[in-house]
Amino acid sequence: MTVVRDFKQLNRALLALAVLIGSGHRGVAEPRPANTLEMRSEDAETVHIAKNEGAINRRHASKVIIELLAGGEVKGTDAGSSFEHNLYRNFSTDEETVWADTWTGAWAKKGRSLTLDLKLADRKCTRKKRETGLPDETRPCSAVSERIRLVCVTQQVRLESATDQVRDARTQAAWRCDPPDDANLGGTPPPWVFGKTTCLNQVGGHRFPLAYTTCGP
Repeated sequence: MTVVRDFKQLNRALLALAVLIGSGHRGVAEPRPANTLEMRSEDAETVHIAKNEGAINRRHASKVIIELLAGGEVKGTDAGSSFEHNLYRNFSTDEETVWADTWTGAWAKKGRSLTLDLKLADRKCTRKKRETGLPDETRPCSAVSERIRLVCVTQQVRLESATDQVRDARTQAAWRCDPPDDANLGGTPPPWVFGKTTCLNQVGGHRFPLAYTTCGP
């Protein structure tokens, strides 16, 4: 433990602490371990029904982490939640899904392409619905493919400002990973897009074109 013995040293220590705290408030992401890919996905929208008949509110937030391990082994996690609120003249409904999936398998890189052969190792999921005047209902979660091959290609994505959502001139090298058309990832919707050197936040999962920012803490 370092003991501060004079006011000049105290001032320097306080200044360093202020800079550290300030950088956290600006949303600086923690450095990722080597050979770890991370993405986040978020979406929110409100739809107003004509003639003031009601409104629909949806939101989604999730995180995917892929670890490219030695020997060609891969481990991945996909965790998040989605929520939908439907408001009508005489009643309303709420439906929420929370999931945490774990994947294992193998990875291979060749030139500008990356292949992830994933096998579902564990799935935890709850889906609940509430409706005015009715008891809460637990529903089955959507099925997830037991095995999925994600084919990832190199792509340059244009970044947006995290504050005003205006696209700037910066681009980020990324892996864009797509499953087959008949596969179901269950949680975070495809494509999964990972920055090669940083975490990417994918905004607008139900809309195209998708927007990207760098992840915060």
